[in-house]
Amino acid sequence: MRIPDDYQFDSKQDEVIAQIHQGPAAGYPPFALFISGGGQYEVHSRTEHRQDYVTRLFGAPMFDRGNTVTWTLIYVPDPTGAASKTELFYNEKKVFSIEGVPNAYRGDDGAYFKLGIYKARWKRDPTDVDVRTIDFGPLVIKERIGADRSLHSSRGAKGKAPSDINVHEGNQ
Repeated sequence: MRIPDDYQFDSKQDEVIAQIHQGPAAGYPPFALFISGGGQYEVHSRTEHRQDYVTRLFGAPMFDRGNTVTWTLIYVPDPTGAASKTELFYNEKKVFSIEGVPNAYRGDDGAYFKLGIYKARWKRDPTDVDVRTIDFGPLVIKERIGADRSLHSSRGAKGKAPSDINVHEGNQ
């Protein structure tokens, strides 16, 4: 992700920049990354068990203007929490980690990853900005396709993904 040099931060509304969005289940996204109105990055991990199960503030996006920021999300969904894992890395530094806490909705196999700028209250609350542009990419998504619940964080020999992982890559 790259925040342009001239990006103006909205002090009146938080901006979601990435989220795992629930599928047919109603409720809050199980994971969301924000640029908060207070000038920090903010992570939410929530499910039907509690509206805000975990919230973490860190960093200062204003200092990331003009620089490329690398995000890595490791997300193993589990509505019971028994095998759940949510970890977020900012430029290879772990900034959020939680295991053993419900991080998905029961019976929700339709959850999906969303990337972009979203303001939940854009229609009803005031804002102090008119233009929103952040560059996203390149993007790599690794999908577990086997019964093995372990995480694979590196590629196999000769730059290929392990055989039980589908890797999807793309730019912006």
